[in-house]
Amino acid sequence: MKHCLALCFVFFLCACSVKNQNFSSQSLMVLIASPMIKINDAAFLKKENNALNLEVYKLGQAFFELKIKDKICINAV
Repeated sequence: MKHCLALCFVFFLCACSVKNQNFSSQSLMVLIASPMIKINDAAFLKKENNALNLEVYKLGQAFFELKIKDKICINAV
């Protein structure tokens, strides 16, 4: 009985183990210079299945988000 309980406990813990991630994340510095806006801040570029997600941070807060899939979406609009 103890062995059966221990085996069930091990299988339960294996279910909570590390899962494979289907995206990669990279930190970088972003410079966007246009007549209307100038941005030079830290950002994260996440590459998911078939989409890119660029999150720009200013003073530790998410400032700008750009999603590129089959269409470009800025700040989830």
